[in-house]
Amino acid sequence: MRSPTIFTCAAILACSTPRTGETETGESGLASDSSSSSPGTETSPDTETSPDTETSTDTDTGEPEPLRVLFVGNSYTFVNDLPGLFAAMSEAAGQPTIVDSYTVGGATTGWLAVNPFVEMLLVDGWDVVVVQGQSLEPIQFYADFEQGVVDLAALIDETSPGAQLVLYETWAREPGNPDLVELGLTPEQMQQGLTDAYAQAALVSGGVVVPVGQAWALALAELPAIDLYASDGSHPSLAGSFLATCVFFGALGVGDATSSDYVPGSLPPADADALEPIADMLTTP
Repeated sequence: MRSPTIFTCAAILACSTPRTGETETGESGLASDSSSSSPGTETSPDTETSPDTETSTDTDTGEPEPLRVLFVGNSYTFVNDLPGLFAAMSEAAGQPTIVDSYTVGGATTGWLAVNPFVEMLLVDGWDVVVVQGQSLEPIQFYADFEQGVVDLAALIDETSPGAQLVLYETWAREPGNPDLVELGLTPEQMQQGLTDAYAQAALVSGGVVVPVGQAWALALAELPAIDLYASDGSHPSLAGSFLATCVFFGALGVGDATSSDYVPGSLPPADADALEPIADMLTTP
């Protein structure tokens, strides 16, 4: 098992040794997505990256080695295609990527840990494996959430040696969402619960946390005119998914979000410019 790391503000890949899509339909459902999002790159499982570098190069071609990232989760990952956004933003920055995902509506960490399709994908070998739990699971069923993360960490160690487990910390419900009433929590209390749960799960599993939920909390406070939520007050709008992408962009060591010119086609550039510094606040030393 890896040595514990709760949270990283700089490049996560610097602390890993490289290698060897919740479609929450009302918090349930069986919709799934498994796809590769790697524009302009070859999805060969034999690609390796050098340790302790953010953009290693192939000694034969001088080109950067592709960063291999597998996203496993549910609709907070699938909606707006977060893996595809990350791949596109990385490609625009000159960091080729091989990105794949497996997402199933309402999937919990425990369910993902025993899913044979997850194991099949893991054997391809990855630099980073991103795990996103069901959005209420860390608060309502923490023990099960933690055990699922621990089991996934063991599975990753066994099937994709050297891959870094990365936990995708999610965000609180929008004010007025009925789930908050059921939980008896304010959005601030829910976010603190999620933040604490992901930090503790990272501690016991040897994973690291990408603090997307904390970035959302900052953006909601500082940029109230930008709507991060979809109409259900739970899932992300494109702006919300872009903010998550920016946090991953910095946390996985590709670069500062503010240095990127990438903007998804239907997102106003002014919104992108406003959201990028929020991500950098949490991922830049």
